[in-house]
Amino acid sequence: MTIEISVIGEIIPLSYGTKGNTNTGIVQRSMLLYKHDEDMRQEMLAVQFIATCDKILKASGLDLKIKTYGCIPVGNKKGFIEWVPGALSLSELCKSNQTNGEDSTSRLFSSDLDTSTDGPDASPAFQRCGGWCNYESLRSLRQHSRSSKLHGIGISGDNPLQEFLRSNAYDSAAPYFIKKDVMDTYVKSCAGYCVITYLLGVGDRHTDNLLLHSQGYFFHCDYSFILGQDPKTYLPMRITTQMLDAMGGKDSDNFAKFLSLVGAAFVTLRQPSSVRILISLLKGMIDAKIPDISRNQKPESAIQLFYERLCLDLNDNDAVLFLEENIARSSTSKLWVAVDALHSLGKRF
Repeated sequence: MTIEISVIGEIIPLSYGTKGNTNTGIVQRSMLLYKHDEDMRQEMLAVQFIATCDKILKASGLDLKIKTYGCIPVGNKKGFIEWVPGALSLSELCKSNQTNGEDSTSRLFSSDLDTSTDGPDASPAFQRCGGWCNYESLRSLRQHSRSSKLHGIGISGDNPLQEFLRSNAYDSAAPYFIKKDVMDTYVKSCAGYCVITYLLGVGDRHTDNLLLHSQGYFFHCDYSFILGQDPKTYLPMRITTQMLDAMGGKDSDNFAKFLSLVGAAFVTLRQPSSVRILISLLKGMIDAKIPDISRNQKPESAIQLFYERLCLDLNDNDAVLFLEENIARSSTSKLWVAVDALHSLGKRF
């Protein structure tokens, strides 16, 4: 038996809202994704947890550009999720590079980049699947190591997340040719989601569940497994090498900023007042029989895991050091390669 699935893209037009005889202006219609056979209350709880963390951080002066989406359970194991226009999964963005059959010498390159490909080591510029890159010259940056102008500034031919951001927010005067506010949003949102998903114990973090918005917002989706539950081997954090490369690499100022924001966010969410709010949110759902709080494990185990994530037995400096060590392990772990491979294989069946 063969099952064929087709995906249709549609441009949703703007509509005009009215109240009585008064025109209330243009109303943007929202696209919704229908999900079934999953308890959507857990998805909604996770989204509320993230939004609550965002409010706590903002109240402490930390705006980490946290982007969330709407979630509406409408029955037993079914509901709707808001579709976020302009966002693509990391699995889509990080598809293997493909060279096209076109002669690279026929391309037109930007005058502000040294993209010379002369010499025995010259190779053709590459083109990524999907055709979303608006700047042909940006596809030729794999030659940066032979260009004194571009050497060492974090731009390379195999940096798909940077390419995506450049194609939507190009600025020839900004570092990495990406608008500063967009790169700032990217670094901050990576830090925010790194800490929050770690505390919530979100599992099943393959690259289909990691999203990047065209304006720099990095965020997660699909919270079918939380509080330490995972259909595969559970790993506490997901930081990919592509995410760090998009910042400019581990030697960049952006990565240093990312670590400082991670530490500040972690310290803020470990404060007694923050812990009381978040624990109350989780404990309030115990009697709702949400899968990963009450059904797949004992509620006491779920709450205890959250306490353990906070590292309340450590002082702030040691807790931040512990989290930075987790980031280092996560970004180099070979287990994530296996997780992504298993997920890609599973999608074929």
